[in-house]
Amino acid sequence: MIKENCIIVTGAPGSGKSTILRLLRGKGYSCVDEPARQIISEQRAIQGFGVSQKDPSLFVELMLSRAILRYQDIGDTPGPVFFDRGVADNIAYARLYDLPFEHGWAAAELYRSNTKVFFAPNWREIYATDEERTMTFEASAAMGESLRGIYLKLGYEVVDLPLSTPEDRIKFLIDNLSPSMIG
Repeated sequence: MIKENCIIVTGAPGSGKSTILRLLRGKGYSCVDEPARQIISEQRAIQGFGVSQKDPSLFVELMLSRAILRYQDIGDTPGPVFFDRGVADNIAYARLYDLPFEHGWAAAELYRSNTKVFFAPNWREIYATDEERTMTFEASAAMGESLRGIYLKLGYEVVDLPLSTPEDRIKFLIDNLSPSMIG
């Protein structure tokens, strides 16, 4: 199934995706948050095993399941729905932990979004770690390039967001959607 109104914003961890989605939400657009931070928070609260440090396979499975659920939940929502990461992003997480993930590829083929995917490139000047994001900038950059390759292999057009202010990035993103999408 293809949902043309499903707009993926992906890229390296710490490249400004969540800031863009937060600002889009403030402008009245429908947005779906990245599942990783939510799952980490939920699993830590219950002392669960679904975090990368305890069971990376379970962590990736939980993220894939949540991504599919969120994709299905948008139903026939009119206008664009912006996603902080898509179903295919979970393939990069599986690669990060060296996990077999053929069913992740199957899910990425089944739950397809708009053919244009917006990519937030690695950006050292804004990269920061915190309690949930502990990877080095170099590891983040490698994951970003893995994501780019995954989306290209799946046949998506990968459009780089400019290394600019969040407002400029949003303008670029909106300007690059089809006029019928924005209304």
